[in-house]
Amino acid sequence: MKKAFIIAPAYLGTGETVNAIVVAEQLREKKVECTFIASPYGANFVKDKHFDCFVYTVNKEKNIKIVKDMIKKENPDLIVVADYYLFYLSRELPAYMWVGFLEDMDVTTITFDSIGLGREFPSYSYVVIPELFPPPRHTIRYRVPPFVEAIIYPSPPFSDSGSAPDEHCGRLYTEDYTTLQHNKKKIREELGIQEDVKLVFHPVPKWSLSTLGATCPLYHSLMTDIIGLYLSWLDARIKVVCVNPSQQPLYTRGTIQVEEFEFLPFDLFMQYLFSSDLMITDNLLSATMGKAILNRIPVLLLGNSYSAKEVFSLDIEPDVLSLTREYVEKGARIPLLPFWTTFKESYATRDIQNTFMQEELFNAREVYQIMKDILTDVTTQQELRQRQDEYIQKIQALPSMADIVMSFL
Repeated sequence: MKKAFIIAPAYLGTGETVNAIVVAEQLREKKVECTFIASPYGANFVKDKHFDCFVYTVNKEKNIKIVKDMIKKENPDLIVVADYYLFYLSRELPAYMWVGFLEDMDVTTITFDSIGLGREFPSYSYVVIPELFPPPRHTIRYRVPPFVEAIIYPSPPFSDSGSAPDEHCGRLYTEDYTTLQHNKKKIREELGIQEDVKLVFHPVPKWSLSTLGATCPLYHSLMTDIIGLYLSWLDARIKVVCVNPSQQPLYTRGTIQVEEFEFLPFDLFMQYLFSSDLMITDNLLSATMGKAILNRIPVLLLGNSYSAKEVFSLDIEPDVLSLTREYVEKGARIPLLPFWTTFKESYATRDIQNTFMQEELFNAREVYQIMKDILTDVTTQQELRQRQDEYIQKIQALPSMADIVMSFL
């Protein structure tokens, strides 16, 4: 039996780790034994799927020694990094872990790249969360070392791999989504959600809570209360299910029904997604958003390009203005949250951009109208589903990520 070691450097986010688990399950079906090396938070998801997993400690040197010993003892046929840019964010692994370490292991190594950074990128060009990366020193660039034989981009969000021979694009999921349909009514019955209730699913990333919680205090509470306010304007029965990986509730205002979970097992998480009428996120890089689109779930991405001063000069509803002012007076800071098109030029041309909706958080009338149309207007729902179908048809012709990984074993 072939063996693969999957190194998941993420210590806060889950998207890259969950993507790796999806591929590992497919590899297991192909008789490949997968062992994970993951953070304590990521290990929750790994163990839920019954993979062997070494969990990082807080001691970087100890982690390196244990991982090196594991590789020497188990002698894997392949090392998969999920994803390489997370080395620069990890608290438990050195940023340059593969320099003088993975390279010396003499094991075929490949990496996933869920945000399309490619072989190299300058630190100062990472426009989404530049504060997470070290400041540019001279002309420092982050590089994938030459010994890494391939970069694999997942679809979604990508739909092609460009022209480089060592870059590949593969379907994350093997199901034929052109015909796959979930029994939404049955899932909702199992979850106890009544038929006339409009279910809004709002997963909040742990990494976002951590980073923005430090730089922009109270922002998530402000955002969720604004979302709750918009939803309360609708003439419909609304229930929000929020995955909030913290011990402080986020939705604290409004008249809508809200249920918050600090953690949901993967399968239950997906059940709530499949049964929802709308997914809301401010996470530009959401892996869940891709899964929603494949299952024809409407997604609304809320960004922000206004400073606090600019927000107060907008022509917006008094309730929104009053709520925002109250939070700012309590110390809330409003971050700039870029939209899909501002992240990277290559993203702006991707077909997936037409499969979801995006709007400024503080554009109250526009957000309300999107919510109203997508939750109540059949024509709007059909038009969005048609665009999602076109994207699904295109990516269905791609090889699976698991098949690409198999080609290196």
